[in-house]
Amino acid sequence: MIPIALFPVALVATTAAVAAAWVAIGYGAHWRATPIGRPNLGNYLRAFVPEWLATIRTWVSYPTALIPVGPFAPFVLDGGPPIALIHGYMMNRSSMAWIGKQLRARGYANVTSLEARPHAATMEVQASALAQDIRRWSEHAGGARVVIVAHSQGGLLTRVALSIDKELPIAGVVTIGSPHAGTVMAQAARTANAKQMRYGSEFLRGLPKPEVPFVSIYSDLDNIVFPKETSRYGRCVELPGIGHHALCFSPEVLSAVVAAFDDFRLS
Repeated sequence: MIPIALFPVALVATTAAVAAAWVAIGYGAHWRATPIGRPNLGNYLRAFVPEWLATIRTWVSYPTALIPVGPFAPFVLDGGPPIALIHGYMMNRSSMAWIGKQLRARGYANVTSLEARPHAATMEVQASALAQDIRRWSEHAGGARVVIVAHSQGGLLTRVALSIDKELPIAGVVTIGSPHAGTVMAQAARTANAKQMRYGSEFLRGLPKPEVPFVSIYSDLDNIVFPKETSRYGRCVELPGIGHHALCFSPEVLSAVVAAFDDFRLS
C-alpha cells in the first residue's frame, strides 16, 4: 500500500508514465502507417517531449472545465467577430483555453468555447446540439456570423452541423489537426462517433461540401490524426513537427489561426 504522503507523487508519476506510453503508441502507429514520406527518426524524437507535456497538460486541465458555463459574456462591438472554439474527441473546453487566452490578448474580445455533447454519441447528435449553440452565440452577437476555430473532431462536427443546417451563421472555419478523411487511430476506439471517424469511413465520404470557407492547419507529426493527408480540407497550412495535443499550445498554430481570419469576409 502506498503511504498517503506519497500518493500525490505516485499520481503524478503514473500520469506522466501513461501519457508517455500513449504518445509512444501513437507515434509507433504513425511510423507504421507512413511508409512513404515518413519524417526521419530525429523529428519523431524532437516532437515526443512537447507532445508528452501537452498531453499531460490537457489531461490535468480537464476537470477545470467540468463546471457548466453560464450565459455568454457581453458582446464587445469593437472586439472583433464572434469566435467559437470547439474541442476535440473526448475533450472539453479546457483543451482550447490557451488558444482562447491568446486570441483575447491579441484583441479578439468575443471568444467563447462550445461543448460537444454527449461525448460518445454519434456525430449527428453532437452536431445538432452544436448547431443550436452556434446559433445562440450568433444571436447573442447581434446576428453576426461566427468564426469557428476547431481542434480535431471539432472540425468534423462543424462540417456535420453545416450539413444539418445549411443556413448556420458561420463566416468561416479554421480546423486544427482535424481528421477530415478519418484517422487510423480511430480503429482503437469503440464509441459511435469514433467509428464514424475511421480512416476512409463511408460516413465521412458522404459528407457534403459546405458553402463556407475552410482553412486546415495540420502537422506531419500528429500522433492521433494521420496520415497527414487526412487533415487537408480547403486552404491548407502544414506546420511540421507538432504533435496532436501540442497543436493547441503552439505559437505557430496561433499565428496561422489569426492569419486564416483574413480568408473570411467578416464585415
